[in-house]
Amino acid sequence: MLAYLKSGKEEGINKILTEIAEQEIRQWAKGSPDSPSTWEEAQGCQNNLVEKLHQRLILRCGGDLSDPRYALKDYGVFLEKVTIGSISPKGDIVRVKELRAKERLENESEKADFNTQLEIAQAAAAVLGIPVEMAFEKTQEYAVLRSTKTGGVYKISIRELAPLLEFLKRSIIPGGGKS
Repeated sequence: MLAYLKSGKEEGINKILTEIAEQEIRQWAKGSPDSPSTWEEAQGCQNNLVEKLHQRLILRCGGDLSDPRYALKDYGVFLEKVTIGSISPKGDIVRVKELRAKERLENESEKADFNTQLEIAQAAAAVLGIPVEMAFEKTQEYAVLRSTKTGGVYKISIRELAPLLEFLKRSIIPGGGKS
């Protein structure tokens, strides 16, 4: 009870624990072996941080990790739980990190789209017996023609292979591929 009173009761202890927690988080974020190296890792490792912070608070406040009551003997209280709000960098760092994450996702999306277009061209080339390069070039022409009709960006999907093959036959094979 005396430790509780000397520490400033609930308000004083909350302030002390917050200061300890902030210091531990700063040390964790600045380069401990298990600190995150990217913004995404920082967002994904909060549970790990909460557990580590819980243990550090107990040890730094005179407690024993084997005590199931989580007594903070230096302050005459028990540590019920530790919660951490969202981890967010300050200032322009937030904007830069979000832009980098968005760029990375856009790049991955563009690569996936290109791979899909290549697979469609490979399938068309196999059906028509033409080089993949030619099929790819013609599928891109098809996408451009469709985008002018729809008034926006048009992406070919594998579901449209039949009309695409008809277009390719008409544009590659003399007479439109009709016998």
